[in-house]
Amino acid sequence: MHQRMIPPDLPRLTWKMIQERYPNAWVLVIDAELDDSLHLVSGIVLAHAPDKQQLYQQASDYNFTDTFSTIEFTGNLVPETWKVVVSVLKEHPNTI
Repeated sequence: MHQRMIPPDLPRLTWKMIQERYPNAWVLVIDAELDDSLHLVSGIVLAHAPDKQQLYQQASDYNFTDTFSTIEFTGNLVPETWKVVVSVLKEHPNTI
């Protein structure tokens, strides 16, 4: 299998910019910069997809082993209803 070269003109984006440009998507970020808490600060989006399996398929086309990379989801993985349940349980811990 022939692997594609990483395009040299891909822009470095902040995490906020990535979230805005690729809402509710899985992103493969190369040349990733993390903060002390290991949260993504910035990087170069090499691939993006609404489904993680699709992202893996896209990523397999590239050789990016010589750069630090991470896969992130730009949306919210916890449904709002779960947040309400957790909030109620915090306020009333003896309800279960």
